[in-house]
Amino acid sequence: MRTAGIKLWVLTGDKIETAMNIGFSVGILDKQMQIYLIKNATLNEVESDFDEHEQKYEANPDCKHALVLGGEALTIIEMHSDLTRRF
Repeated sequence: MRTAGIKLWVLTGDKIETAMNIGFSVGILDKQMQIYLIKNATLNEVESDFDEHEQKYEANPDCKHALVLGGEALTIIEMHSDLTRRF
């Protein structure tokens, strides 16, 4: 799926570390990827992290990228439609 350009979402309901371990073990994540973490719990922190990761992605779009979110960050994104659209 990844080679076809399909974006894949995996929701584990677990800690970020466990989600990443699952991602590596099933081959969704690999060591060559740029993996971005957003695990902060305030709107300003999530926006800032998202901006930073978006700029890194745009600077190097040919590299494989993965975005890993903590539960609090996902909740904040879902509560703010502007972040939801960007996500």
